[in-house]
Amino acid sequence: MRLCLGVLALMLACGAARAADLEVVLTGVHPGPGPLKVGLFRGPENFAEPAGSVGGLSLTANGPTVRGVLHDVPPGWVAVLIHHDENQNGEMDRLFGLVPLEGYGFSGKDVPRPTWDSARFLLPKEGGVVTVKMRYPTSAPP
Repeated sequence: MRLCLGVLALMLACGAARAADLEVVLTGVHPGPGPLKVGLFRGPENFAEPAGSVGGLSLTANGPTVRGVLHDVPPGWVAVLIHHDENQNGEMDRLFGLVPLEGYGFSGKDVPRPTWDSARFLLPKEGGVVTVKMRYPTSAPP
């Protein structure tokens, strides 16, 4: 009984895993109108869908490199997806429902289309920094 109480007391003293800060650095941003919407995902369920996002930021596209911080992110596997809503309509515009017509970016491996497995990375309890290269339908800023 004493052992059980001791383990319980130790668990309570340690508490749940502390939340961390995640700095998001966006490179290759085309400065201009519309917010950069950063979505945070913690698992494959509804990945890349608004319903799957567990947090986010809205940043101003005021230079080729833009930084923001997501606060109180529990450590563990996470992924970030970014959408530059250039026409400010609140959605990712796509050609034929597939090809993005606005800027976008994602953490993880450089693949044509991100999945949870390709975009995820391990956020330590101390927090961290993730750098994401933005992609636009054209190679030069408008």
